[in-house]
Amino acid sequence: MMTGHRTTLKAEKINYQVLRKINPEAARLAVIEYLKTNKGNISEAARVFGIQRTVVYDILKKKEEGNLKDRSRAPLHSPYKTPGETESESCINFCEYFISNIADLWQSAELGLKQRFQKLIFPENISYKKGRFQTTKIALIFKAFDEKSSPNY
Repeated sequence: MMTGHRTTLKAEKINYQVLRKINPEAARLAVIEYLKTNKGNISEAARVFGIQRTVVYDILKKKEEGNLKDRSRAPLHSPYKTPGETESESCINFCEYFISNIADLWQSAELGLKQRFQKLIFPENISYKKGRFQTTKIALIFKAFDEKSSPNY
């Protein structure tokens, strides 16, 4: 080796994406361990793992935070989200409206929507035998609504 000349070993490429699919924490730990062996050279680590330098910085930030696990993708704040209780009530109200007005909705619906209605109402399809439409099963929600609307004796 000559003095004054810099020699570097070419590192083999490591597929970070494959590692990440197997275990995200282990993939991040591999990048951190590699950084320890190359004197913290971010660019080289990014090249070896086939990732952007910003990803390496994100990994270092996660290490600093003390958690290499994936973060939740759920937003921290949803200003337009309907509160849970109101959302449930809204869903129930819509179901009642739908069931109460199914005949009118059917009449005004296009073919594709009618087919979706049919699958919703008759989950095991409808058959036509001896001049009559028949089904073996009606969706549970319609049974519940029927029981709710029929008088108790």
